[in-house]
Amino acid sequence: MRTGTKKKLSRQNESARKRELMLDVASTCFGELGYKATTTREIARRSGVSDGLLFAHFASKEALFEAAVEQVLAHWWDMTQDILDATPDVIDALEKLFRAGFEFAARSPLYLALRRHEGAPTPRLKTAITEANRRWLQQLADLLRQGQIKGEIRRDLDTASAADLLNELQITYTTRRMGLGMPLPDAMTDTLLQFMKNGLTPTNS
Repeated sequence: MRTGTKKKLSRQNESARKRELMLDVASTCFGELGYKATTTREIARRSGVSDGLLFAHFASKEALFEAAVEQVLAHWWDMTQDILDATPDVIDALEKLFRAGFEFAARSPLYLALRRHEGAPTPRLKTAITEANRRWLQQLADLLRQGQIKGEIRRDLDTASAADLLNELQITYTTRRMGLGMPLPDAMTDTLLQFMKNGLTPTNS
């Protein structure tokens, strides 16, 4: 490989690394401070870059926020898909999804804010967040239907309603406690998951 090509690739890699860093910092700022209180100057300062470099990657605060939300949602979907691909048992998959969801919310302030339905200043983002929630509910309902076919989930349950209830339980647990800066005790998580399992599985299982 020519020296010039190596230098170009190195610059591209460094640019991508800084862009990813700015997105991570932006996600934290927007999640902790809210959209209105967050400034691009603060994001640049925490990222250790100039205002000019930040705007070279993102045309505006709105564009940066949209990119941060897209990044968080992409990480969320990658995580859930990895769990589903690796866990054929439906109840085990649900448990892993819930535990991973709590852990994800604990380390992602922006995700927590989105779960509280906060911080969508543009119509496009509101649509994207609404669609992400619809997709998540559909994913849960599909998983429950698979469980019914396998005999792991009660056949008398309406899967759409059950998915909505599970979603609301997860939102309540994450937002009421983590939103107040309170940790989620293992005993509380275990109790929720046992409650969920008892309600979903056939009585003879």
